[in-house]
Amino acid sequence: MFVTHELLRRGAVEERAYQVSIALASLERSTLVVLPTGMGKTVVAAMVIAEILRKRGGKILFLAPTKPLVEQHAASLRDLLVVDRIALFTGEVTSPEERELLWRENKVIVSTPQVIRNDLRAERFSLEDVSLIIFDEAHRAVGDYAYVDVAAAYKQIPNRLVLGMTASPGSSAEKILEVCGNLGITAVEIRTEYDADVVPYLHDLTIEPISVTAPDVSKEIRKLLQTVVDEQIDRLKKLGFLAGKAKVNRKDLLAVGDEARQRLDSGAKDGRLYGAMTAQAIAMKADHAIELAETQGLGSLRTYFENM
Repeated sequence: MFVTHELLRRGAVEERAYQVSIALASLERSTLVVLPTGMGKTVVAAMVIAEILRKRGGKILFLAPTKPLVEQHAASLRDLLVVDRIALFTGEVTSPEERELLWRENKVIVSTPQVIRNDLRAERFSLEDVSLIIFDEAHRAVGDYAYVDVAAAYKQIPNRLVLGMTASPGSSAEKILEVCGNLGITAVEIRTEYDADVVPYLHDLTIEPISVTAPDVSKEIRKLLQTVVDEQIDRLKKLGFLAGKAKVNRKDLLAVGDEARQRLDSGAKDGRLYGAMTAQAIAMKADHAIELAETQGLGSLRTYFENM
């Protein structure tokens, strides 16, 4: 049996109880959808998009963190939806002038968040006519990631609707609440492989790792950025932070920032705290730059540097 809807291609969406239930809930209020990998988050998004376009019209903005994911989602939506005007935005593929035209002409925009953030700052378009924003891998919506800025701009729009999707929302309630707060989300829909309405659709997953060789220039840039991170970590250790941490990760750096701010807010008068906050900020920016170089390419990294 398949889902029937005037904006869904006939026979494209198998009717699965948990997907239909989640989609209906997501139409009522801004929702974070937590589903294991392979359980059809994009299908849920397509059902929500179809009904929003039918009922409210306007534009749909679908954001994903990397160019390959953007291309994958755009292809999936074209297969699932009876919507001709679906455009793909990435900084490396479309010029600002092209994006302005595509924004006016298309109903569904699939993009990396950095592109949308930059275009909003340049006032190339606004979110006034956007009926729904979808944030794929919504758990990234923390700190200075572009999701946070786009969501903040969208919070000014009346009758907005947000759909966040993730397979890994975070290990703590605080992290989930932070993500929901940053995105303007008020409800959470969670399914696991053990839920009764999911079990009938489970299949064994085969994972095939594919290694990709990075360009030499990318490797060199990563090496230089890692040197910056390491230097700032050494600086933090000399200032009395990160004691006993042989290998420091992003969570540790975030904790340093929180600790330094809390001590300053409590009235501590210690100049080392300002030094620690500076070192932490530099390390975080360099660490984020490494992630961009590895996952989104040198074009996105260059844009990030230009906007610093």
